[in-house]
Amino acid sequence: MPADKFDLKAPPDNYTFGYLTLHVADGNYLFCSYIGGVPSPKLAQLKESDPKPRLVERLKASFDFCAKAVANLDDSHMGDQLTMGETKMSRSMAVLTLAGSWATHHDQQEQYLQLARTAAAQ
Repeated sequence: MPADKFDLKAPPDNYTFGYLTLHVADGNYLFCSYIGGVPSPKLAQLKESDPKPRLVERLKASFDFCAKAVANLDDSHMGDQLTMGETKMSRSMAVLTLAGSWATHHDQQEQYLQLARTAAAQ
């Protein structure tokens, strides 16, 4: 996504692409810390309107964190119950939820890119 389109909003929720980028990163830190049983790092507060490089850096770092957090994951603890705020779910359900959110967010990102392409072509 071009940097000047990170403020692009898309229906139905009218979130900006920058918001979606930051949302994915925040979700990665949250879910991967619980799934991997490791603390999430303390991070500087970012806003959806921050420059693209900062948002992309946060997103990439969140996937790096996930890779390390789940590196030793195996089947032996998939039935463990995790408490995430007021939500309780098995570790296996948290893994499935995270994977499902990646798929959903990927689809949303594609929709934003299509909107950006359409706007650029007009």
